[in-house]
Amino acid sequence: MFSAPPKITSPTADQEQFAQLGQKIRLHCKTQGVPPPDVIWTKSGQVVAQGEVLAIDELTLADQGKYVCHATNVEGTDRAATLLHFSQGPIIDYPLSNKTVVEGTNVFWHCAVSANPKNITYRWTKDEIAINTIELGLRAHVHGPDFGISKVHRDDKGWYRCEATNGFPPAAQTSAFLNVQFKPELSSESKTMYVVAEGADSTVNCNMLANPSPSTYFWSKNGLILTENQKSHGFRIEKDQLVFENATVEDSGMYACWAENVIGRSDVYEMHVIITAPPVFSKEPPAAIKLESGENAEALCDGYGDPPPTQYWLHNKRKIEGKNLKIMNASHEDHGVYECVLQNQVVSVTRNMTVTVHNTKPQCITNLRLNCQSENSFRIDFDPGYDGGYEQMFRLYYAEVHNLTSTEVVEAWHQSNLFNETSVSLTGLQLFTRYRFMVSPSNELGSTNCTTTDKFTCSTLGTPTGLKASNEYLEWNEVPYATSYRVSYQENPNGQYKIMGEVADNRIHLNSNELNQMASTNFFVQAARPYYPPSQPSEVITFKQLMPPTAVYTHSSILLVSMCLLAIIMYVFGKNYCKPGKKKNGSQYSQDQFVYKNGNGPYYWESEALQSTDPNLTEFEFDDDGNQIDERQTPNTMINEMLRQKYIYSNGNSALGTIRENLHIERLRNELRQSAL
Repeated sequence: MFSAPPKITSPTADQEQFAQLGQKIRLHCKTQGVPPPDVIWTKSGQVVAQGEVLAIDELTLADQGKYVCHATNVEGTDRAATLLHFSQGPIIDYPLSNKTVVEGTNVFWHCAVSANPKNITYRWTKDEIAINTIELGLRAHVHGPDFGISKVHRDDKGWYRCEATNGFPPAAQTSAFLNVQFKPELSSESKTMYVVAEGADSTVNCNMLANPSPSTYFWSKNGLILTENQKSHGFRIEKDQLVFENATVEDSGMYACWAENVIGRSDVYEMHVIITAPPVFSKEPPAAIKLESGENAEALCDGYGDPPPTQYWLHNKRKIEGKNLKIMNASHEDHGVYECVLQNQVVSVTRNMTVTVHNTKPQCITNLRLNCQSENSFRIDFDPGYDGGYEQMFRLYYAEVHNLTSTEVVEAWHQSNLFNETSVSLTGLQLFTRYRFMVSPSNELGSTNCTTTDKFTCSTLGTPTGLKASNEYLEWNEVPYATSYRVSYQENPNGQYKIMGEVADNRIHLNSNELNQMASTNFFVQAARPYYPPSQPSEVITFKQLMPPTAVYTHSSILLVSMCLLAIIMYVFGKNYCKPGKKKNGSQYSQDQFVYKNGNGPYYWESEALQSTDPNLTEFEFDDDGNQIDERQTPNTMINEMLRQKYIYSNGNSALGTIRENLHIERLRNELRQSAL
């Protein structure tokens, strides 16, 4: 019969296995041999399992160590060991430190991490982006825990982070900030030429980039150094700015600036400043032209300047190119003000010309004003336009406007009768409604549709009334036209009111956990509606969250016990006792001592203690020295009764001193017992 010695194919010799405390683990021992070998597992020479699988359901510290698999048959034995280690996620030994370097130098970091197993994977990022995915990756040197940058650039400034993992969570990370300093350099936004109008104010900037910011700026004009705050020829120096005030031609010249910081000094930056006069009109248009409908007209507007200006016309915000303005077959649309413009790099100058066209329909009104007369009425005033040469009348058009989600809906238009005044009243409008208005002028040649104007009616929301508070809700009466309600509260009498919230219903839920249960809270409510101011505040309601009756009884019991203990202490240690007299029984309380009031509003607990008038008296006995003998507080023992029979109730007085002494001793015993209790 064929046979073969056992051979363990897995695990290999001294194979390492990592796991975590509390983890479930299975170790497998795969074997070959004829006949099939028997397999056992040993640890420290002791058999811990039989079979090819060693199972541990929950790892403890005692389970760590060397486990040996033994495979045995008639041909021999083979062995293979597995080293079981407890894993540890990465831990940062020394965090990265922030660095400040000068541009062009090198920088290096080492990410010190310990872990078990030590097969740690490192990942370096800059501002949350992996280094190998950005331009910096071409200049960076990444070798596991080591990271370096050669010839640092100013753009390398930012946060760098090292992340370390070994397959066992959690991952470890540490960050550091790299600050790159460099000397001042000219900004790309800088200009090399400034053109300033004569008599105008202007500013010339010395735009420098630097880290840290420049500590000193220098200025020169035509090669001569200028000092800061020097005022000469209409300009002054304010650190990185050259400020011109009422500039003159003498201020023209070649200016230069440079700056320095702790790293170094910038190059000299030169700029040419030209002070020039604004454009001048050589031919101005007439102030006014009057035309009949259908006529033609032409106007010339010309000028010059250094640099040469561009010329154009403006009419009703429309640009007309060229210096010549031609109006052909004049009509209603040609009426109005024309503006001639001369513009160069320095400044723009204008001249206005008014064109009036007769025998046309009226021009639109201007300066439309809508003023509230009441909650549902307006007074409408306006300035009339040119009447076209005929008597003009006016008609008011108005319509309701509603916003349905994102769609605007305009209802049917209403119109007034014709009127010739520049003021009209409109009444009977809907409350809390938006209206669109248009005033249309007309004469015998026609009417003109002008620009519309929207306005809400001047309605006022009513003030909420009937405020009621309970443990869960603050409620009030609904207010007509209100779409929501704003609730404000005050935590203490001297504090500011804060908005608790805005709700659509006429009540708000009170979160008792958020309210101070021992202090009163003041509330008021305002009605609200979009596009309208909130209503006047309601009357203030005070909500007192006091203790429930069970808590009151508990506190009363504690107070009563405390008073009893205090009475006992005073009795034990007091030197003087009560003199003969009468004592009233303790106060009696009614079963309805605590009464609930105002169940629908702020609620309070009220106490109504009733004093007893029981005339029954309790007599006290005193010894010959005036010390009280309170029989009710003396324990009724056999010894006490014998002493009473011998000394107090006997007729003989021969042993009076002994009696007093013995009574004094017995009283001290009683006091000692009371103090012990």
